[in-house]
Amino acid sequence: MKIIFHILIIIIVTLLISYFIPASVFSRYVSVCGDGEDAMNNYYLLLLMLRIGSALLISLTGYFLLRRLFLR
Repeated sequence: MKIIFHILIIIIVTLLISYFIPASVFSRYVSVCGDGEDAMNNYYLLLLMLRIGSALLISLTGYFLLRRLFLR
């Protein structure tokens, strides 16, 4: 039960961080080929993946740093 609580905390923090990261941060680094609706869907999905991935990296780093500090 304790591990589920830690996983839920990581998921919630990741979603909160990704909510506050604007998509415009990554828009200058992303380009997709093609035109039309499929290209725009690929563009927005790629931006979403970058936002969630960076937020997950930040939240996991913070989690392990805090855990290391408080479990000494």
